[in-house]
Amino acid sequence: MLNHYDSIILNHIYNYRITTLSVLHKALFPNKTLEEIRELCKLLRNKGFIGDAPLHPYENYYHLTKKAAKELYNDESKNVSEYLEIHQLVEAYAMLAFCCLQKIKRGKITEHKLLNEDKDLTINKIISVNDNKEKEVKIPSNNYYKDTVNGKKVIGWLKVDFGFHHERAAQRIYPIIKKRFKNEKWKRLIINGSFIITVATAWETKAQRLRECIRDDQKFKNKIYKCIKRDFPFEKDISFPLKVYVCEVPELKFFSTKY
Repeated sequence: MLNHYDSIILNHIYNYRITTLSVLHKALFPNKTLEEIRELCKLLRNKGFIGDAPLHPYENYYHLTKKAAKELYNDESKNVSEYLEIHQLVEAYAMLAFCCLQKIKRGKITEHKLLNEDKDLTINKIISVNDNKEKEVKIPSNNYYKDTVNGKKVIGWLKVDFGFHHERAAQRIYPIIKKRFKNEKWKRLIINGSFIITVATAWETKAQRLRECIRDDQKFKNKIYKCIKRDFPFEKDISFPLKVYVCEVPELKFFSTKY
């Protein structure tokens, strides 16, 4: 039998894929001590609903077990996994820290929930199968979040800086736009400013360089527009404002090299 605290913790982990004691304390239970929260997690672990694994030298993270995903959420997808590769772990922790540990609180939105709200936002890709045949498959993602910009509700995409040079920001960001520009619903969201991209980086100096490149350098926008003209030659209006932001997420320093 799950109690109120159990449900809060489990729903939080299901949404973010992982969590930590410090996040639970700051974002969900500020009036409880770390020891009290640790005991709540211990009880869930004893019930077989969560497990833990090393995150970085100073902290572990909690994740759902397959039992919890199946029995509580009827979800057996790979997006709810007991084991995360390092790339997946860093992305999951970046989203967790970005939404829960910043001064401005945001909310991650699972792809499942996003597509339940609007199936037209499904993004597919063509893959090769046997006998030289091709088929369309859905591209999964855990990078979406919801935010409010200048009073307007938007869908955000979190791009984690894994060490790309700031002058190559356009090359790293454009594929995110390109995939969605092929979908009519996503294209409208991009053009009217309802879709934004945030680059999360660990270092203040890198964040400043990226901001200068993205916000102040007209060459960045020109590179994006040039790519759109190349890939979508029949598109008439590509003068829409690009909504790209940069956020310093210092918690990523545990996984990052300074650039």
